[in-house]
Amino acid sequence: MVYLVEFYDRDYLDNLISLLHRKYDAIYFLLCNDEKSRKKEMLEDFIDKYFHIPCHFIKIDGQNLSKIVVELEGFLNDSDEFDFDVTGGCELLAVGLGMLMNKNRYHLNIHKYSVINDKLFFNAGNNTTSYDCEDKRALIEEVVALNGGKLISEDNYSYGDHRFRTEVLRLWQCLKKLSNEWNRFCSLSCEKIDENTYVRKLEKKNDYIYSMRIMRSLNKFKIIKQYEFYKSKEKQYLRYSFTDKKQTTELYFKAGSILETYGALAIYESGCFQDVHNSVQIDLNGIITGLPADPRNEIDIMMLFRHTPVFVSCKNTQITKEYLYEIKVMSKQYGGKYGVAVVLSTRKTIEPAVQRAKEMSIILIDNLADCSLNELKEKLCQYFPQEVL
Repeated sequence: MVYLVEFYDRDYLDNLISLLHRKYDAIYFLLCNDEKSRKKEMLEDFIDKYFHIPCHFIKIDGQNLSKIVVELEGFLNDSDEFDFDVTGGCELLAVGLGMLMNKNRYHLNIHKYSVINDKLFFNAGNNTTSYDCEDKRALIEEVVALNGGKLISEDNYSYGDHRFRTEVLRLWQCLKKLSNEWNRFCSLSCEKIDENTYVRKLEKKNDYIYSMRIMRSLNKFKIIKQYEFYKSKEKQYLRYSFTDKKQTTELYFKAGSILETYGALAIYESGCFQDVHNSVQIDLNGIITGLPADPRNEIDIMMLFRHTPVFVSCKNTQITKEYLYEIKVMSKQYGGKYGVAVVLSTRKTIEPAVQRAKEMSIILIDNLADCSLNELKEKLCQYFPQEVL
């Protein structure tokens, strides 16, 4: 029998990286501190679903080195092989393991992974038998669950569909230079007259100006076939009708949908990522109450790069430090310590915000209004290279 022994870490990737690459008969998690029962249950459920092996949690006194050695030796035997993963967890456990290795009595192996690069960092011990198997990957929804959240809803777009791709690119070309106007236009109250005709109410002084800019651009790209501004009871309104080029209705009514879908399309086509989702609603603590006060977050795009979760915020406005902080917090909340935060912006970012993004280890790709789809894909691949040295 070959047993995997993990020094339990609060990050799910440190706990699972070996199982995602190697095959074992059972797994032991050694804990120095108490852990929330729900988080352990999620981990057990994931292991049972994908690996179908027994999972055990053993509490170790992490404050006393001599006790650590005694307790480690307590569950070892002379006949089975024990493969220790020291990727994460309590460092004192690793010291105790080193002392135990010197006894040269048991069939012990030690290994460690570079999680970011998804590579075996070292592999040594009394038995270095290869336990390698076909790689497995968690889904991004499972990553969120393993970190305590729960995916509630998302937009289910088919980025491999040619017609949808054409629609996204057409709308992007139409409105990429009018991001501010589009944000304000989408905030106007809207009434549906029929399947293709809508009326918006103009209430503020400049509503007519930016609405006219939007209409002219939509008309130029033959997305709308007619529009008119009119007054009724001293109120000003805009009536407009779409052509049959409008296939995906949601794209034309949500301010952030254009950059989100354009960014998600580039991410999907780059070939660097797996399991791409956009416009995702996540329950903060994984407990759905249905109440208005139920804590939840919205993430524009999220996906996996190898085993690493990536969370993307899309902004049509100037990037601020508050925006950077927001996506950084969510990347750690739902992606753990290896979660990566990315910001996509249509505008050129001011230098203080660029420097702050670097300090916070946030990937910032800006000025997208002047960036082609291929250029965006190339930039993404530069930050997430397929080959690791």
